[in-house]
Amino acid sequence: MDPMQPSAPPLWRHTPEADGRAVGLACCGAVGGLSSQGDSLYVASLDGRLTALDAASGALRWTVTAADPGQGETLGAAPLIRNERIFLGNAGDDFGARGWVAARDAATGHLLWQRHSTGPDSEVGIGQGFRPRYPGELGEDLGKVSWPPSAWQQGGGGVSGPILLDPTLNLLFHGTGHAAPWNPARRAGDNKWTAGLFARDPATGEARWFTGFSPHDPHALGSATANILAEFPWEGQRRRLLIHPDPNGRVYLLDPGSGEILSAEPFVAVNATEGVDLATGRPRWNEAKRLEGNGMLRNVCPGRPGALGGEPDFLAEAGLLFLPASRLCMDIEFRDASYIRGTGYTGANIRLGARPGQPRGALVAWGPGRGTAGLDGRGGLPPGRWRAGPARRRGSLRHA
Repeated sequence: MDPMQPSAPPLWRHTPEADGRAVGLACCGAVGGLSSQGDSLYVASLDGRLTALDAASGALRWTVTAADPGQGETLGAAPLIRNERIFLGNAGDDFGARGWVAARDAATGHLLWQRHSTGPDSEVGIGQGFRPRYPGELGEDLGKVSWPPSAWQQGGGGVSGPILLDPTLNLLFHGTGHAAPWNPARRAGDNKWTAGLFARDPATGEARWFTGFSPHDPHALGSATANILAEFPWEGQRRRLLIHPDPNGRVYLLDPGSGEILSAEPFVAVNATEGVDLATGRPRWNEAKRLEGNGMLRNVCPGRPGALGGEPDFLAEAGLLFLPASRLCMDIEFRDASYIRGTGYTGANIRLGARPGQPRGALVAWGPGRGTAGLDGRGGLPPGRWRAGPARRRGSLRHA
């Protein structure tokens, strides 16, 4: 048997046309993906096409262009299919593509709604039903006024990670990517609504709350990673919480109904921040690792594109969250950046490397409320602390 040939012939093959412009946009983990529901298979391809196929025969049912590679957009993750709707978002932060999330009809591909991550409230989907937990997220048209004039139009904030639907609360959760360009001196302000987490009404896309994890995002890490809903003991009672492992190296526990941050502890070595103020939700930045102008910062941890090296998973039986972690740090040199449609828009050079004597990555098992110590001495990470009633217990971070 030829080892290069399959042991059985394929049942069918679908070879779509490809937009060659997407080749130069294939970076940063954006690869598209596929999902199925009933007898249909839905394919989101890197070049921005969303296609529905008959799962048994491969026959084409419909195809639409959902993202425009000409302006740096791709489809970065598999779509979410629920209740005859397809939810998907775009990638393209590194090219200044303006982030969005959308819903389409599963039977036809017809666009039902689309909401952006930057811009005026009417385009972001912020109205009377928007009730964020933190006062810093309140104000009119913050998706415009927290940017220099017109910079929000190339502001990034892509929805390149998986989208999560909570049928109990009827909320759609998605992270938003980093602000563009990387150079923070080019985009004074909080740069809303990038580098945070939205909860939306799945029927309309209207925002219900937003919690920003890295306002202004000075290291351009974003927050477009997977989220997990899980139930486990917390503060003396069993509680259903939203778990968000962020590229900034911290695991956030949030109330899924309000977006309140209950805990934000590191799962890798972090020196870009010194903690999170739970009263305001804002990070406490390490000013020694910030630079608002051209120049060099050395040994910033974590390094791009962030501390999460893949999708996390929660094992309910063990009460553990498993995190494929990147332990790289970076030297980052900021420089001038000019926006040209469809080309790289970064304004920085980076050099990645592991900390001396440390591996480049690790599998981390993280357990809220555990009474064990943190990473071993090789990790260089102080033990996490978790609120568990009157006493504060140590969280579990194990190196594997």
